[in-house]
Amino acid sequence: MVVSNSSSRLGFFAFGALWTVLLAGIALLAITGMFWWQAWNLSIRAIESSPHSVEAEQKVLEKTLDAYKTQVDDLERLVSLLIGLSSFYALILGVSSYYTAQHFVDRSKDSADEVEKNREEMEKAIPAFVDFGKHIDDGLDKLILLLPNEEERDEFWEKLDERDKQEILFLERSMAIVEHLDFKEMKVPVLYQKLGKFYSAWYAVEKEDEANLNPSGRKLTVVRDFAIRAFFYLERAVQRDPKNFTAMNDFGLACIDMSKLPPTKSLGSPEEYLRRAESTWDQSLRIHPQQQRARYNKANSLKRKGQIKQAHEELQEALKYNTWQNEPSPIHLKDIHYNLACYESLLGDQQERGGQDWTQFLDKASENLLAGCEHYKSQPRVRKETLKALGDDCGNGGDLFWLARKRPSLVDQAKKMLL
Repeated sequence: MVVSNSSSRLGFFAFGALWTVLLAGIALLAITGMFWWQAWNLSIRAIESSPHSVEAEQKVLEKTLDAYKTQVDDLERLVSLLIGLSSFYALILGVSSYYTAQHFVDRSKDSADEVEKNREEMEKAIPAFVDFGKHIDDGLDKLILLLPNEEERDEFWEKLDERDKQEILFLERSMAIVEHLDFKEMKVPVLYQKLGKFYSAWYAVEKEDEANLNPSGRKLTVVRDFAIRAFFYLERAVQRDPKNFTAMNDFGLACIDMSKLPPTKSLGSPEEYLRRAESTWDQSLRIHPQQQRARYNKANSLKRKGQIKQAHEELQEALKYNTWQNEPSPIHLKDIHYNLACYESLLGDQQERGGQDWTQFLDKASENLLAGCEHYKSQPRVRKETLKALGDDCGNGGDLFWLARKRPSLVDQAKKMLL
């Protein structure tokens, strides 16, 4: 309070000093002007009243010059006085500014001390706030370690035990606070991506199990919720980090899953989600063109629309590169060959129906099918699903039905490779 009163008095004094300088300067200018006017008026009168002789006029001029010299001296003293007053005012203003700035510094220190005091009191009252930032970082690191990395998804769930799953679910809820704290660390979009993949893998497994348990196709609400949860996290991962092309690839798959849900659950039309998936994969390729995964996903999307030739070309382009996303993936490379065999079987069937040469598609489909099934080293569940997919594709109306009719022994050989 004493500092505040001192600052107010200094400000009032500085304001008064300014007006004193201004008024003094105006008064001095007025007095000097009056003296000049009198000197000039006297000189004019002297000239008019003096006799017209050279000697008289010379004396009048000398008096006039003396008067002007006196006024110049007065003006010089006036300027010196004004400079002195200005310097004095600047000094007062500087002192006043210093004390005002010091006042703000003192108030800032008091505020900082008060914040620190409140923090200490909060930590005493609620121990959870002690090293709060470190607790958040440790929780993020632990959760990220439990979740799937960016190269795996299909086999993740089979390697996850029940205890780790429950740990993930527990940490997921405790880490939700980072959204409300507006946490800026790059760990957050990574966390969202991994949580999205976690629920995406859960959805894929539960959907497959439910299809086996419920041949009628009836879907349970909880299974659909996994797809929605995966979309929820992956959308945030892409929003937080628009340059993360691996998250975009995952998000595209989440859009495909959403397109297959009833409108009451997906809250959008299937066409909208399909468009988002395709645009997301295109953006992923613009960021990292030398990857296989986005092209593999695009080929699947083209095949769903019946554009078999374009899907085949997309996978052939994918084989020009040796990285799935950031590194090679032998399992996914086999998936590319397997899908190529499916597309070539469909194209061969089209060629034969059109009365055109189909032998090249038969040979290519045979070669790619063996490449897609040979040495398929994967987890038992994934290998079992691949074997089931092969059986379905070779059935009537399946993608490999034409190849299975042409070369049944080769299909049997491929099935034995997956056992």
